[in-house]
Amino acid sequence: MTNTLFRKLVISITTIVAGIVAAAGLAAGDQAERLAMPLELARNQAGAMLMAEEIERQALGVADDVHVAARGAETSAAIAEHEARRSAGGSSRAEETDEPGELARAARLFEAIAETNPDYLQVRLIGAAGEGPEIIRFDRLEAGAPVERIRESELQPKGTRPYVVDTLRLSLGDVYVSPIELNEEHDHVQEPYIPVVRVGTPVAGADGDVVGLVIINVELRRLFA
Repeated sequence: MTNTLFRKLVISITTIVAGIVAAAGLAAGDQAERLAMPLELARNQAGAMLMAEEIERQALGVADDVHVAARGAETSAAIAEHEARRSAGGSSRAEETDEPGELARAARLFEAIAETNPDYLQVRLIGAAGEGPEIIRFDRLEAGAPVERIRESELQPKGTRPYVVDTLRLSLGDVYVSPIELNEEHDHVQEPYIPVVRVGTPVAGADGDVVGLVIINVELRRLFA
């Protein structure tokens, strides 16, 4: 994490502020007031810099977690198992088969990581093949809520999303940090608005090629409160 990241965060904070305030103008009065009041701080440069410093500190810790997940032997093996089962026309979910497999082991690792930080909104393993399928995904409805594994039928293709494309372009071991954005589900901005930063890193297969990525969405609403 460098000064470049810091500048990106300052810029993205001011951008997200403008977007949220504009959207709030179309919302109900009470919700607009709740959004506008805490965002006054981020409208000035000093406030944006303070937020950027806090987010940068948090991103350093998240980077450690994405590296742990990406470098686990079970993670790359889970991607290979997922592709093999898809090719064979079977379920990719380990708990829906008789064989525990690498998917189940990787899921336990991802669940443990999701549980470590109450601000982790999503912890995901996404494959590089095809449409960029979500392979493992753990969600919280909001910061501090219980962690839930998302069913296979609810997993989404994410291959065209900028954070996936950009992370897959990285060298192994490098870390992607997104601008601050409003969380989206099924290509629509989630309401009530949830500002997030995404931190990711590529996953290497047995041959050393990139086969997927680990991405963690970190909820930032407490910084705007």
